[in-house]
Amino acid sequence: MTNELTQLPPPEKNVAAKVLYRMGWGSRKIESWLAIDHSTVIRYAGEEISEDKRQFATEFEAAVQDMRYEGLARIYRRILEIVPKERRLDQLVRAGEYLEGISRKINLGTGV
Repeated sequence: MTNELTQLPPPEKNVAAKVLYRMGWGSRKIESWLAIDHSTVIRYAGEEISEDKRQFATEFEAAVQDMRYEGLARIYRRILEIVPKERRLDQLVRAGEYLEGISRKINLGTGV
């Protein structure tokens, strides 16, 4: 999705930057995803989303949330693959700690 985001027209990039920033993403992370300067991200974040772009903002936020859940689902599936084969508690504990760390990063907006 990152490459697709760099191709957004400027008005949509503006909205995407606002949405990601409000979701808790850092300006540097947004900079790398949207290919716009982090200072521009900060400037965009302070602006309101225009009425004609609210639908795009809602759909974009939903798409980002879906990406988060897809990533967590992949991790969960991998845990289920590992646990029956190993049947070792230490493997399960490590997988849980990893999943918990990913969840914290997502909540802080440092990853998707």
